[in-house]
Amino acid sequence: MIAASRRSPLLLALLAGALMALSTAPTSWVVLLFGAMIFWVEAARSSEGASITRGAKLGLAVGFAFHGIAFHWVVPLFTRHVPIPLPVGIVLAIIFWLGHSLPFVVAGALAELLHEARVPRSLALAMSLPLAFDAVWSLFPFRPAEFLVPWIRYAQLADLSGPGPLDMLIVLAGAGTLEGFRSKRWGLVVLGLASCFGPYVYGAQRIAELDRARSAAPIARVGVVQPNIPQQLKQDDRLAIPQLDTLRRLTGEVEARGVDFTVWPETAYPAIFSRVRLRDPVGRRGIHFGGHVRGPVLFGALTGDGMCTNRNSALVMDSRGTVDSIADKVLLLPFSEEIPFYRYLPLIHRVAPCPGFVRGEGPTALSIGGSRVGILNCYEDLFPWYARDLANLHPDFLVNLTNDAWFFDTREPHLHHMAAQMRAIETRRDLVRVVNTGLTGHIDALGRRVDELPVWTEGTRVFRVRRMPDGTSRYLREGDVFTPALLASFAGILALSMGFRLARAAREA
Repeated sequence: MIAASRRSPLLLALLAGALMALSTAPTSWVVLLFGAMIFWVEAARSSEGASITRGAKLGLAVGFAFHGIAFHWVVPLFTRHVPIPLPVGIVLAIIFWLGHSLPFVVAGALAELLHEARVPRSLALAMSLPLAFDAVWSLFPFRPAEFLVPWIRYAQLADLSGPGPLDMLIVLAGAGTLEGFRSKRWGLVVLGLASCFGPYVYGAQRIAELDRARSAAPIARVGVVQPNIPQQLKQDDRLAIPQLDTLRRLTGEVEARGVDFTVWPETAYPAIFSRVRLRDPVGRRGIHFGGHVRGPVLFGALTGDGMCTNRNSALVMDSRGTVDSIADKVLLLPFSEEIPFYRYLPLIHRVAPCPGFVRGEGPTALSIGGSRVGILNCYEDLFPWYARDLANLHPDFLVNLTNDAWFFDTREPHLHHMAAQMRAIETRRDLVRVVNTGLTGHIDALGRRVDELPVWTEGTRVFRVRRMPDGTSRYLREGDVFTPALLASFAGILALSMGFRLARAAREA
């Protein structure tokens, strides 16, 4: 393999990206993730050329192959929603995949920089990967640590300092162990083996501890509604009443089974909900119309009270039709919910008179049905720091309202659900995800998938959710202490290397 790899490092890098993609949901062949890191390190070891440039190019190949497979849904997103011709959509998708590969590019370049300082290649990549994913912005910020959630014991380590340590261990467990044996660096072997088995020991202890805490926690019966309305139908105002009829019918069905409250997905209410009069609209546009809905209901809607005031919101409506409280989305999706750099683009103002939705003021917990729930709107559940800030408001559990109908029947809803599992582990809160076309599900405080509705089906569930307002983790208490420590180590290694080089040059002179 080594002889062949020296002739084709680019092929090895592409293979690494492909294996990484297959390790994600819905296939979730997690063992391939460790193999991907081995191939990435092997590609760097067997190639020739300028070191940092070489590392960046190989990182680009890894990232492009990964996104081309795992993010294949970008093509129909462009061609069916914009819409644009297929060739143009493919070109835009390629640009998107290349742009999203930037964390891999940076990781590859940083790894080569460390290797020049005599750090073993596997350790260099292990240190560079979490730094790159923390430093580089991505529109959809999925990261390797989140692919581990099917190995639930291994993934428990995320409650120490977020996903960063797991990003590092993924490389060390496979590539580090192999490189250590091959080069007879026994310290690296020990580090690699500890990365293989250490998280399992920690995870087993944490699972036992938290299972005891969850079993003693009170239960909230949460009804969830998955209406399964395709995006093109949601955008048709003529279908607003039939959509409300579906939501009301499903809510009546789930309430009949006994719930504390019911949750509808993001933007489920099919009209702008006025913020001037926070009451259930009169007539057929009312949530309580027809007597099917008892309440209370937590529902997603676009809210506003005039020009350029729209917000993407989650609202609590009680049994009398009064809106008790609102949580507005804070992290708006660029290009879809807000136009980046709008103020600096005056030519766009004629076409788009508003810069997008109004941003919420911060993480919000709402009271409903005897519970205090933390609201994650749409892709807010992809950001560890945001979920941490929300969990530190001490909600009983978290609720994510999402509409993934934009992505059709592709990998994206499964990727989204997979990443959300990591937020439950980090915050030690049960997480209820209610998604228009799925994947709607209940994730417990250990990241386990307790119950769910399949994608692209209409249905309801009653989730028995544990209320854990005092659930805690080191990550909740102290935040991400791993990344600053890793960055300091990175800088220290480079400084020492430079010092040795200067001393050597002085001696030779």
